[in-house]
Amino acid sequence: MSLDIHITTIEGDIIHIVMSEALHSEIFSSSTRWGSLKNIRKIKDYYKVDCLFKNKDAIAFIQELEDIKSRISAKKTELQEILNKVDNTKISFIRVSGD
Repeated sequence: MSLDIHITTIEGDIIHIVMSEALHSEIFSSSTRWGSLKNIRKIKDYYKVDCLFKNKDAIAFIQELEDIKSRISAKKTELQEILNKVDNTKISFIRVSGD
């Protein structure tokens, strides 16, 4: 099971990204201090996730993923691949939902 992340750009394009359960678990491990990340906290409950991030919150969500990358020890490559897909993208909104 994975999380589906749909990113809609300002131009209306949709980027589909899958976050593995292993990466989700790594982000929410006790060593990452994830509680300080306002938007990341919203996707903690893996099986009940249904979040919509708009405008500044969408940008903040991506920034928080970037910030947490240095705090995780495993799955860094997967997280970097996710971040690469949205690099230099003008984001309108992001929907994160459980599979």
